[in-house]
Amino acid sequence: MTLSELNLDERALMIGLFKLVIGTDQKLSGEESAALLRVADELGRAEFIEARQEAQARFTTTGSIRMATADLDRQAARELIYDRVFQVASTEGLQSREREELDWLGDTWELPRDRVTGARLVRDRR
Repeated sequence: MTLSELNLDERALMIGLFKLVIGTDQKLSGEESAALLRVADELGRAEFIEARQEAQARFTTTGSIRMATADLDRQAARELIYDRVFQVASTEGLQSREREELDWLGDTWELPRDRVTGARLVRDRR
């Protein structure tokens, strides 16, 4: 699956999760900004802007992001979104709050962990 195969709801949720996970430290680093631009390029700038606008309209609270996260059923979309959120969040190493949010996301979506490293087992589908 590729980002272009996500529907608008899934793309908006991905943007909301970027805000939830990366926004935990209340600042966007240059590396995180560059990683987000790479996601925008991969998705398409117009689609990224559309998804950002949808996310801003729909996800006004952390609770609204969490509810939409729980409602996402498509496993391939879950794995792809988790992968991209993880990639962007880990550009400078994960802060403890980012790690907590990623753990919550992986647990919510029941993404398996490697028995040795504890890392989430999602396939890079690019």
